[in-house]
Amino acid sequence: MGSTKKVTIRALMLSTASLIVACGSTFSVATPTPPGSSAGAATPSAALTTEGVGGSFSDNDGNGNVMDITLDSVITPATSTEGNVFLTAGDILIATKFTLVGKTGTSTGDVDFDTVSVIGSDGQTYTADFTDDVVGCTNFNDGNYSVSPGQTSVGCVAFQIPKAVKPAQVEWSDLFSDNAPATWTVS
Repeated sequence: MGSTKKVTIRALMLSTASLIVACGSTFSVATPTPPGSSAGAATPSAALTTEGVGGSFSDNDGNGNVMDITLDSVITPATSTEGNVFLTAGDILIATKFTLVGKTGTSTGDVDFDTVSVIGSDGQTYTADFTDDVVGCTNFNDGNYSVSPGQTSVGCVAFQIPKAVKPAQVEWSDLFSDNAPATWTVS
């Protein structure tokens, strides 16, 4: 392979890596906007801390779209609107209830098996169940959300975990983010 081809391939790889980094979301702990300052200004990504249930994180997708993500509660046990007919023997259904609030731009996405996970008291990571809705809480809009400044979207993500396991942490991650996921400790 000639040196021209090597340089072209290296440039293509560098451009691709730059594009992937540019598309990444960043998370930071949500903080109130001080009076007199602009709510539209994106806050640089801070090192994440672990919040408790009720705590919020700010998600900045890198394109000026910012939303706050709050874990409102963990419903244990939850009941599927389908009647838990698909539960694995020995498991229970739980649900994580989130509130998303648009801050700048329009944040859109889907909440599915690779966005939210639960870490159990056994140290295992559990991915979202394919249950659409639980009694009293929908899975956003069939798993999708869209929030503009001031808009709120509330929804639940369901999980099957063994009856003997308690939810210890909840994580919200983004496939394009190089940062650690937003993490809440469940007491």
